[in-house]
Amino acid sequence: MHLLIIAVSLFTSTMFPSDQKDDKKSEFVDFIEQISLVKEVDDMKPLINPEAYLAFDSKYESYYEVLSNDEYSRQVNDELCTKVNVARSQVDDDSGAGYIFLTGVSKSGENVNHTFCVKIDKEGKWKIIHWHVN
Repeated sequence: MHLLIIAVSLFTSTMFPSDQKDDKKSEFVDFIEQISLVKEVDDMKPLINPEAYLAFDSKYESYYEVLSNDEYSRQVNDELCTKVNVARSQVDDDSGAGYIFLTGVSKSGENVNHTFCVKIDKEGKWKIIHWHVN
Protein backbone atom coordinates (compact mmCIF):
# COMPACT_ATOMS: atom_id res chain seq x y z
CA MET A 1 0.00 0.00 0.00
CA HIS A 2 2.95 2.36 0.58
CA LEU A 3 3.91 2.21 -3.11
CA LEU A 4 0.36 3.20 -4.05
CA ILE A 5 0.29 6.28 -1.85
CA ILE A 6 3.79 7.41 -2.85
CA ALA A 7 3.00 7.17 -6.57
CA VAL A 8 -0.20 9.14 -6.14
CA SER A 9 1.54 11.81 -4.08
CA LEU A 10 4.10 12.42 -6.79
CA PHE A 11 1.49 13.07 -9.45
CA THR A 12 -1.09 15.01 -7.49
CA SER A 13 1.01 17.68 -5.85
CA THR A 14 -0.11 20.52 -8.17
CA MET A 15 -3.56 19.50 -9.31
CA PHE A 16 -5.68 22.09 -7.45
CA PRO A 17 -5.39 25.65 -6.12
CA SER A 18 -3.50 25.74 -2.82
CA ASP A 19 -6.62 26.26 -0.68
CA GLN A 20 -8.20 23.07 -2.07
CA LYS A 21 -5.07 21.08 -2.85
CA ASP A 22 -4.72 19.17 0.40
CA ASP A 23 -8.39 18.14 0.62
CA LYS A 24 -8.65 17.09 -3.04
CA LYS A 25 -5.27 15.34 -2.94
CA SER A 26 -6.34 13.40 0.15
CA GLU A 27 -9.70 12.52 -1.42
CA PHE A 28 -7.96 11.33 -4.60
CA VAL A 29 -5.56 9.11 -2.63
CA ASP A 30 -8.51 7.71 -0.65
CA PHE A 31 -10.41 7.07 -3.90
CA ILE A 32 -7.51 5.12 -5.40
CA GLU A 33 -7.15 3.12 -2.21
CA GLN A 34 -10.88 2.29 -2.29
CA ILE A 35 -10.56 1.02 -5.88
CA SER A 36 -7.51 -1.09 -5.07
CA LEU A 37 -9.25 -2.75 -2.11
CA VAL A 38 -12.47 -3.76 -3.92
CA LYS A 39 -12.83 -7.55 -4.08
CA GLU A 40 -16.33 -7.83 -5.61
CA VAL A 41 -17.54 -6.02 -8.74
CA ASP A 42 -20.80 -4.98 -7.03
CA ASP A 43 -18.75 -3.06 -4.46
CA MET A 44 -17.57 -0.71 -7.23
CA LYS A 45 -21.07 0.81 -7.61
CA PRO A 46 -20.52 3.79 -5.25
CA LEU A 47 -17.27 4.63 -7.05
CA ILE A 48 -18.72 4.71 -10.56
CA ASN A 49 -20.63 7.40 -12.43
CA PRO A 50 -24.03 6.02 -13.55
CA GLU A 51 -23.10 6.75 -17.17
CA ALA A 52 -19.73 4.96 -16.98
CA TYR A 53 -18.63 2.37 -19.52
CA LEU A 54 -16.50 -0.73 -19.11
CA ALA A 55 -14.22 -2.08 -21.85
CA PHE A 56 -13.69 -5.79 -21.25
CA ASP A 57 -13.30 -8.93 -23.34
CA SER A 58 -13.84 -7.15 -26.70
CA LYS A 59 -16.97 -5.51 -25.34
CA TYR A 60 -17.74 -1.89 -24.54
CA GLU A 61 -20.75 -1.90 -22.25
CA SER A 62 -22.44 0.34 -19.72
CA TYR A 63 -21.13 -0.62 -16.30
CA TYR A 64 -24.67 -1.14 -15.08
CA GLU A 65 -25.46 -3.35 -18.11
CA VAL A 66 -22.46 -5.50 -17.15
CA LEU A 67 -23.80 -5.82 -13.61
CA SER A 68 -27.20 -6.90 -14.90
CA ASN A 69 -25.62 -9.71 -16.96
CA ASP A 70 -24.51 -12.51 -14.62
CA GLU A 71 -21.95 -13.92 -17.07
CA TYR A 72 -20.20 -10.56 -17.69
CA SER A 73 -20.39 -9.68 -14.03
CA ARG A 74 -18.68 -12.95 -13.06
CA GLN A 75 -15.97 -12.45 -15.70
CA VAL A 76 -15.18 -8.92 -14.52
CA ASN A 77 -15.29 -10.04 -10.89
CA ASP A 78 -12.66 -12.70 -11.66
CA GLU A 79 -10.35 -10.01 -13.09
CA LEU A 80 -10.35 -7.75 -10.02
CA CYS A 81 -6.91 -7.42 -8.42
CA THR A 82 -6.32 -9.50 -5.33
CA LYS A 83 -2.89 -7.89 -5.12
CA VAL A 84 -1.87 -4.53 -6.63
CA ASN A 85 1.74 -4.49 -7.85
CA VAL A 86 1.93 -1.09 -9.56
CA ALA A 87 -0.24 2.00 -9.33
CA ARG A 88 0.13 5.17 -11.37
CA SER A 89 -2.10 8.17 -11.61
CA GLN A 90 -2.23 11.67 -12.95
CA VAL A 91 -4.81 14.43 -12.73
CA ASP A 92 -5.30 17.52 -14.89
CA ASP A 93 -4.87 20.70 -12.86
CA ASP A 94 -7.84 22.54 -14.34
CA SER A 95 -10.54 19.96 -14.93
CA GLY A 96 -10.38 17.66 -11.91
CA ALA A 97 -10.14 14.70 -14.27
CA GLY A 98 -7.43 12.12 -14.66
CA TYR A 99 -6.53 8.48 -14.89
CA ILE A 100 -5.55 5.65 -12.59
CA PHE A 101 -3.61 2.62 -13.79
CA LEU A 102 -3.36 -0.50 -11.64
CA THR A 103 -1.56 -3.70 -12.47
CA GLY A 104 -1.74 -6.73 -10.28
CA VAL A 105 -2.80 -10.32 -9.90
CA SER A 106 -6.37 -11.44 -10.55
CA LYS A 107 -8.34 -14.01 -8.57
CA SER A 108 -7.31 -16.62 -11.14
CA GLY A 109 -3.62 -15.81 -10.56
CA GLU A 110 -3.16 -14.09 -13.92
CA ASN A 111 -1.55 -10.67 -14.39
CA VAL A 112 -4.22 -8.06 -15.03
CA ASN A 113 -4.27 -4.34 -15.85
CA HIS A 114 -7.02 -1.88 -14.98
CA THR A 115 -7.18 1.64 -16.38
CA PHE A 116 -9.72 4.08 -14.96
CA CYS A 117 -10.64 7.51 -16.30
CA VAL A 118 -11.92 9.53 -13.36
CA LYS A 119 -13.59 12.88 -12.86
CA ILE A 120 -15.01 14.88 -10.00
CA ASP A 121 -18.82 14.78 -10.22
CA LYS A 122 -21.32 17.55 -9.46
CA GLU A 123 -21.28 16.63 -5.77
CA GLY A 124 -17.48 17.03 -5.65
CA LYS A 125 -16.77 13.28 -5.39
CA TRP A 126 -14.31 11.33 -7.50
CA LYS A 127 -16.11 8.90 -9.83
CA ILE A 128 -15.00 6.44 -12.49
CA ILE A 129 -16.28 7.45 -15.92
CA HIS A 130 -14.50 4.73 -17.92
CA TRP A 131 -12.94 1.43 -16.86
CA HIS A 132 -10.78 -0.74 -19.13
CA VAL A 133 -9.73 -4.24 -18.05
CA ASN A 134 -7.11 -6.31 -19.90
